[in-house]
Amino acid sequence: MEKEEIRIKQRYKIEKVLGQGGFGVTYLAYDEELCQEVVLKKYRWEHGSLDNEVINKRDYYKKQRKAFLNEARILSSLFDIKEVVKVLDYFEERENAYIVMEFVQGISLRQYLESRNQPMSFTEAWNFLLPVMEALEKVHQNKLIHRDISPDNFIIKEDGSIKLLDFGSAREYAEEKTMTVLVKKGYAPPEQYSRKGKQGPWTDIYSICATLYEMITGVIPQPAMERLKADKLYLPSSYGCDITPLQEKILMKGLALDYKKRYKDIAELKNSFFPEKQERQKKNKKYGILICTVCILLLTGAILGKQNHDKKEALAEAKKQLTLGEYARDSKEHKKLLNLLVKYGKYKGKQEEEKIYELPQSSVLNINKQCDIYVFEKYKEEYLSYIRKEGFQLKLKDKKYRGDVYMEPCGGTLSTYFTYKETYAIGQNTYIQLVYDIATHKISKVVVYRKDENQNKKRMIEAASRSFLFLSDDWNCPIKVTKRKVKRIVKKNEEDIKNKNGHYYRWIGVSDCNIGCDRNEENGIFMQIDNYDYK
Repeated sequence: MEKEEIRIKQRYKIEKVLGQGGFGVTYLAYDEELCQEVVLKKYRWEHGSLDNEVINKRDYYKKQRKAFLNEARILSSLFDIKEVVKVLDYFEERENAYIVMEFVQGISLRQYLESRNQPMSFTEAWNFLLPVMEALEKVHQNKLIHRDISPDNFIIKEDGSIKLLDFGSAREYAEEKTMTVLVKKGYAPPEQYSRKGKQGPWTDIYSICATLYEMITGVIPQPAMERLKADKLYLPSSYGCDITPLQEKILMKGLALDYKKRYKDIAELKNSFFPEKQERQKKNKKYGILICTVCILLLTGAILGKQNHDKKEALAEAKKQLTLGEYARDSKEHKKLLNLLVKYGKYKGKQEEEKIYELPQSSVLNINKQCDIYVFEKYKEEYLSYIRKEGFQLKLKDKKYRGDVYMEPCGGTLSTYFTYKETYAIGQNTYIQLVYDIATHKISKVVVYRKDENQNKKRMIEAASRSFLFLSDDWNCPIKVTKRKVKRIVKKNEEDIKNKNGHYYRWIGVSDCNIGCDRNEENGIFMQIDNYDYK
């Protein structure tokens, strides 16, 4: 007998239980509208028989359900911070409350630390957490504090990036506000043990520093309330940690029991590593207005020149990173690819002299290295956030996997094409196709199209122009000029078809990016943004 399928909101198909707690249940579910796996958190309270005890608890459960949905509201306001897990939906149904969040594959920082043979150096740990600290800085700018930071609430993704989870304890902070008491021993500062404790960004700083302490010593810090009685929090150097005196001083200041003696915010914590630079900035500030007034034109040119130089250097450095096909034949990466190809590769056919094999998705995720197609130094998540900010509503319609390996019969050279292709509806019968590298999420190309060639193409031109501006660093025209030029190549392509001048791919471009207009059976009329200057 087949197991009955359970759907919530006639959209989310339950796949399995991930965990249970006092609030309810967390499921892995499949979003049938957006074609992707999601995490579904359910806040539930059991009615049981309506005795006096349950009736008295009704108000309590309503209050807790409201707090549960407040987590969703908080997280949804942080959607554009890529290091914070994203809320996709939240709602109430049949007296239950639900939060739908992105499904992040990976392991917790706790699991990662337990798998290591030895603790990290302070520099390793600091650099590891720095992206999340900078994300937390943005959270604090929204007048929110997390209040539950620990290695259990960081997840390390397959690509090595890290995300901050579980904002169930997060709260807005103000000058005078009573907070609920919620603590995780070893990571919570003294002010969290009191409803009237003065909480703010410094509260999260204590927890961040406690996490850093554990990462470098392998020891969970002594709980704050025990420290107030007898402070036995040993210096990391006493454990033989790889840490400098300055780093140790900074870390221990972040773990000060008195919040007034801690860093007041993340920016101050980060700046403490560069006191000389900070002092220079203070001195230079006195003369900033005068310098800008006298030398504004010269400075503008110099700054723009330096920015372009720095950008080119960063891109050049990124291009030095090896793709799969560039590893030496005796490297472990090359051997791993060959072994997986022998075990799981499926022969697809030939393209000229090259043989094509397909690897299953699990093998490609196992390899976890950038493939050999050209990619921009821009990421899928950044692009989607940018497009949303420009006013486009995105609805995922399809997601396709490609795991091709091309092999030359003579030299045995391998090249790989490991990508996802996601298709989003953006309204007015217009769509965006996004092709990106599986391991890094770096974008390979963007295609904007509409099926009906006779309808107004304004939305297609707008989305394509915005995409071109996002992907290219060398294109300097403003959006109005860009749209005018893009509209012109669409018109030229239409004239070629109408006058039977042949099927021409009309395009414009600069050194790092091209945008062109064409037609095919799959997409109808389309604009493609790419750069086939392969490494």
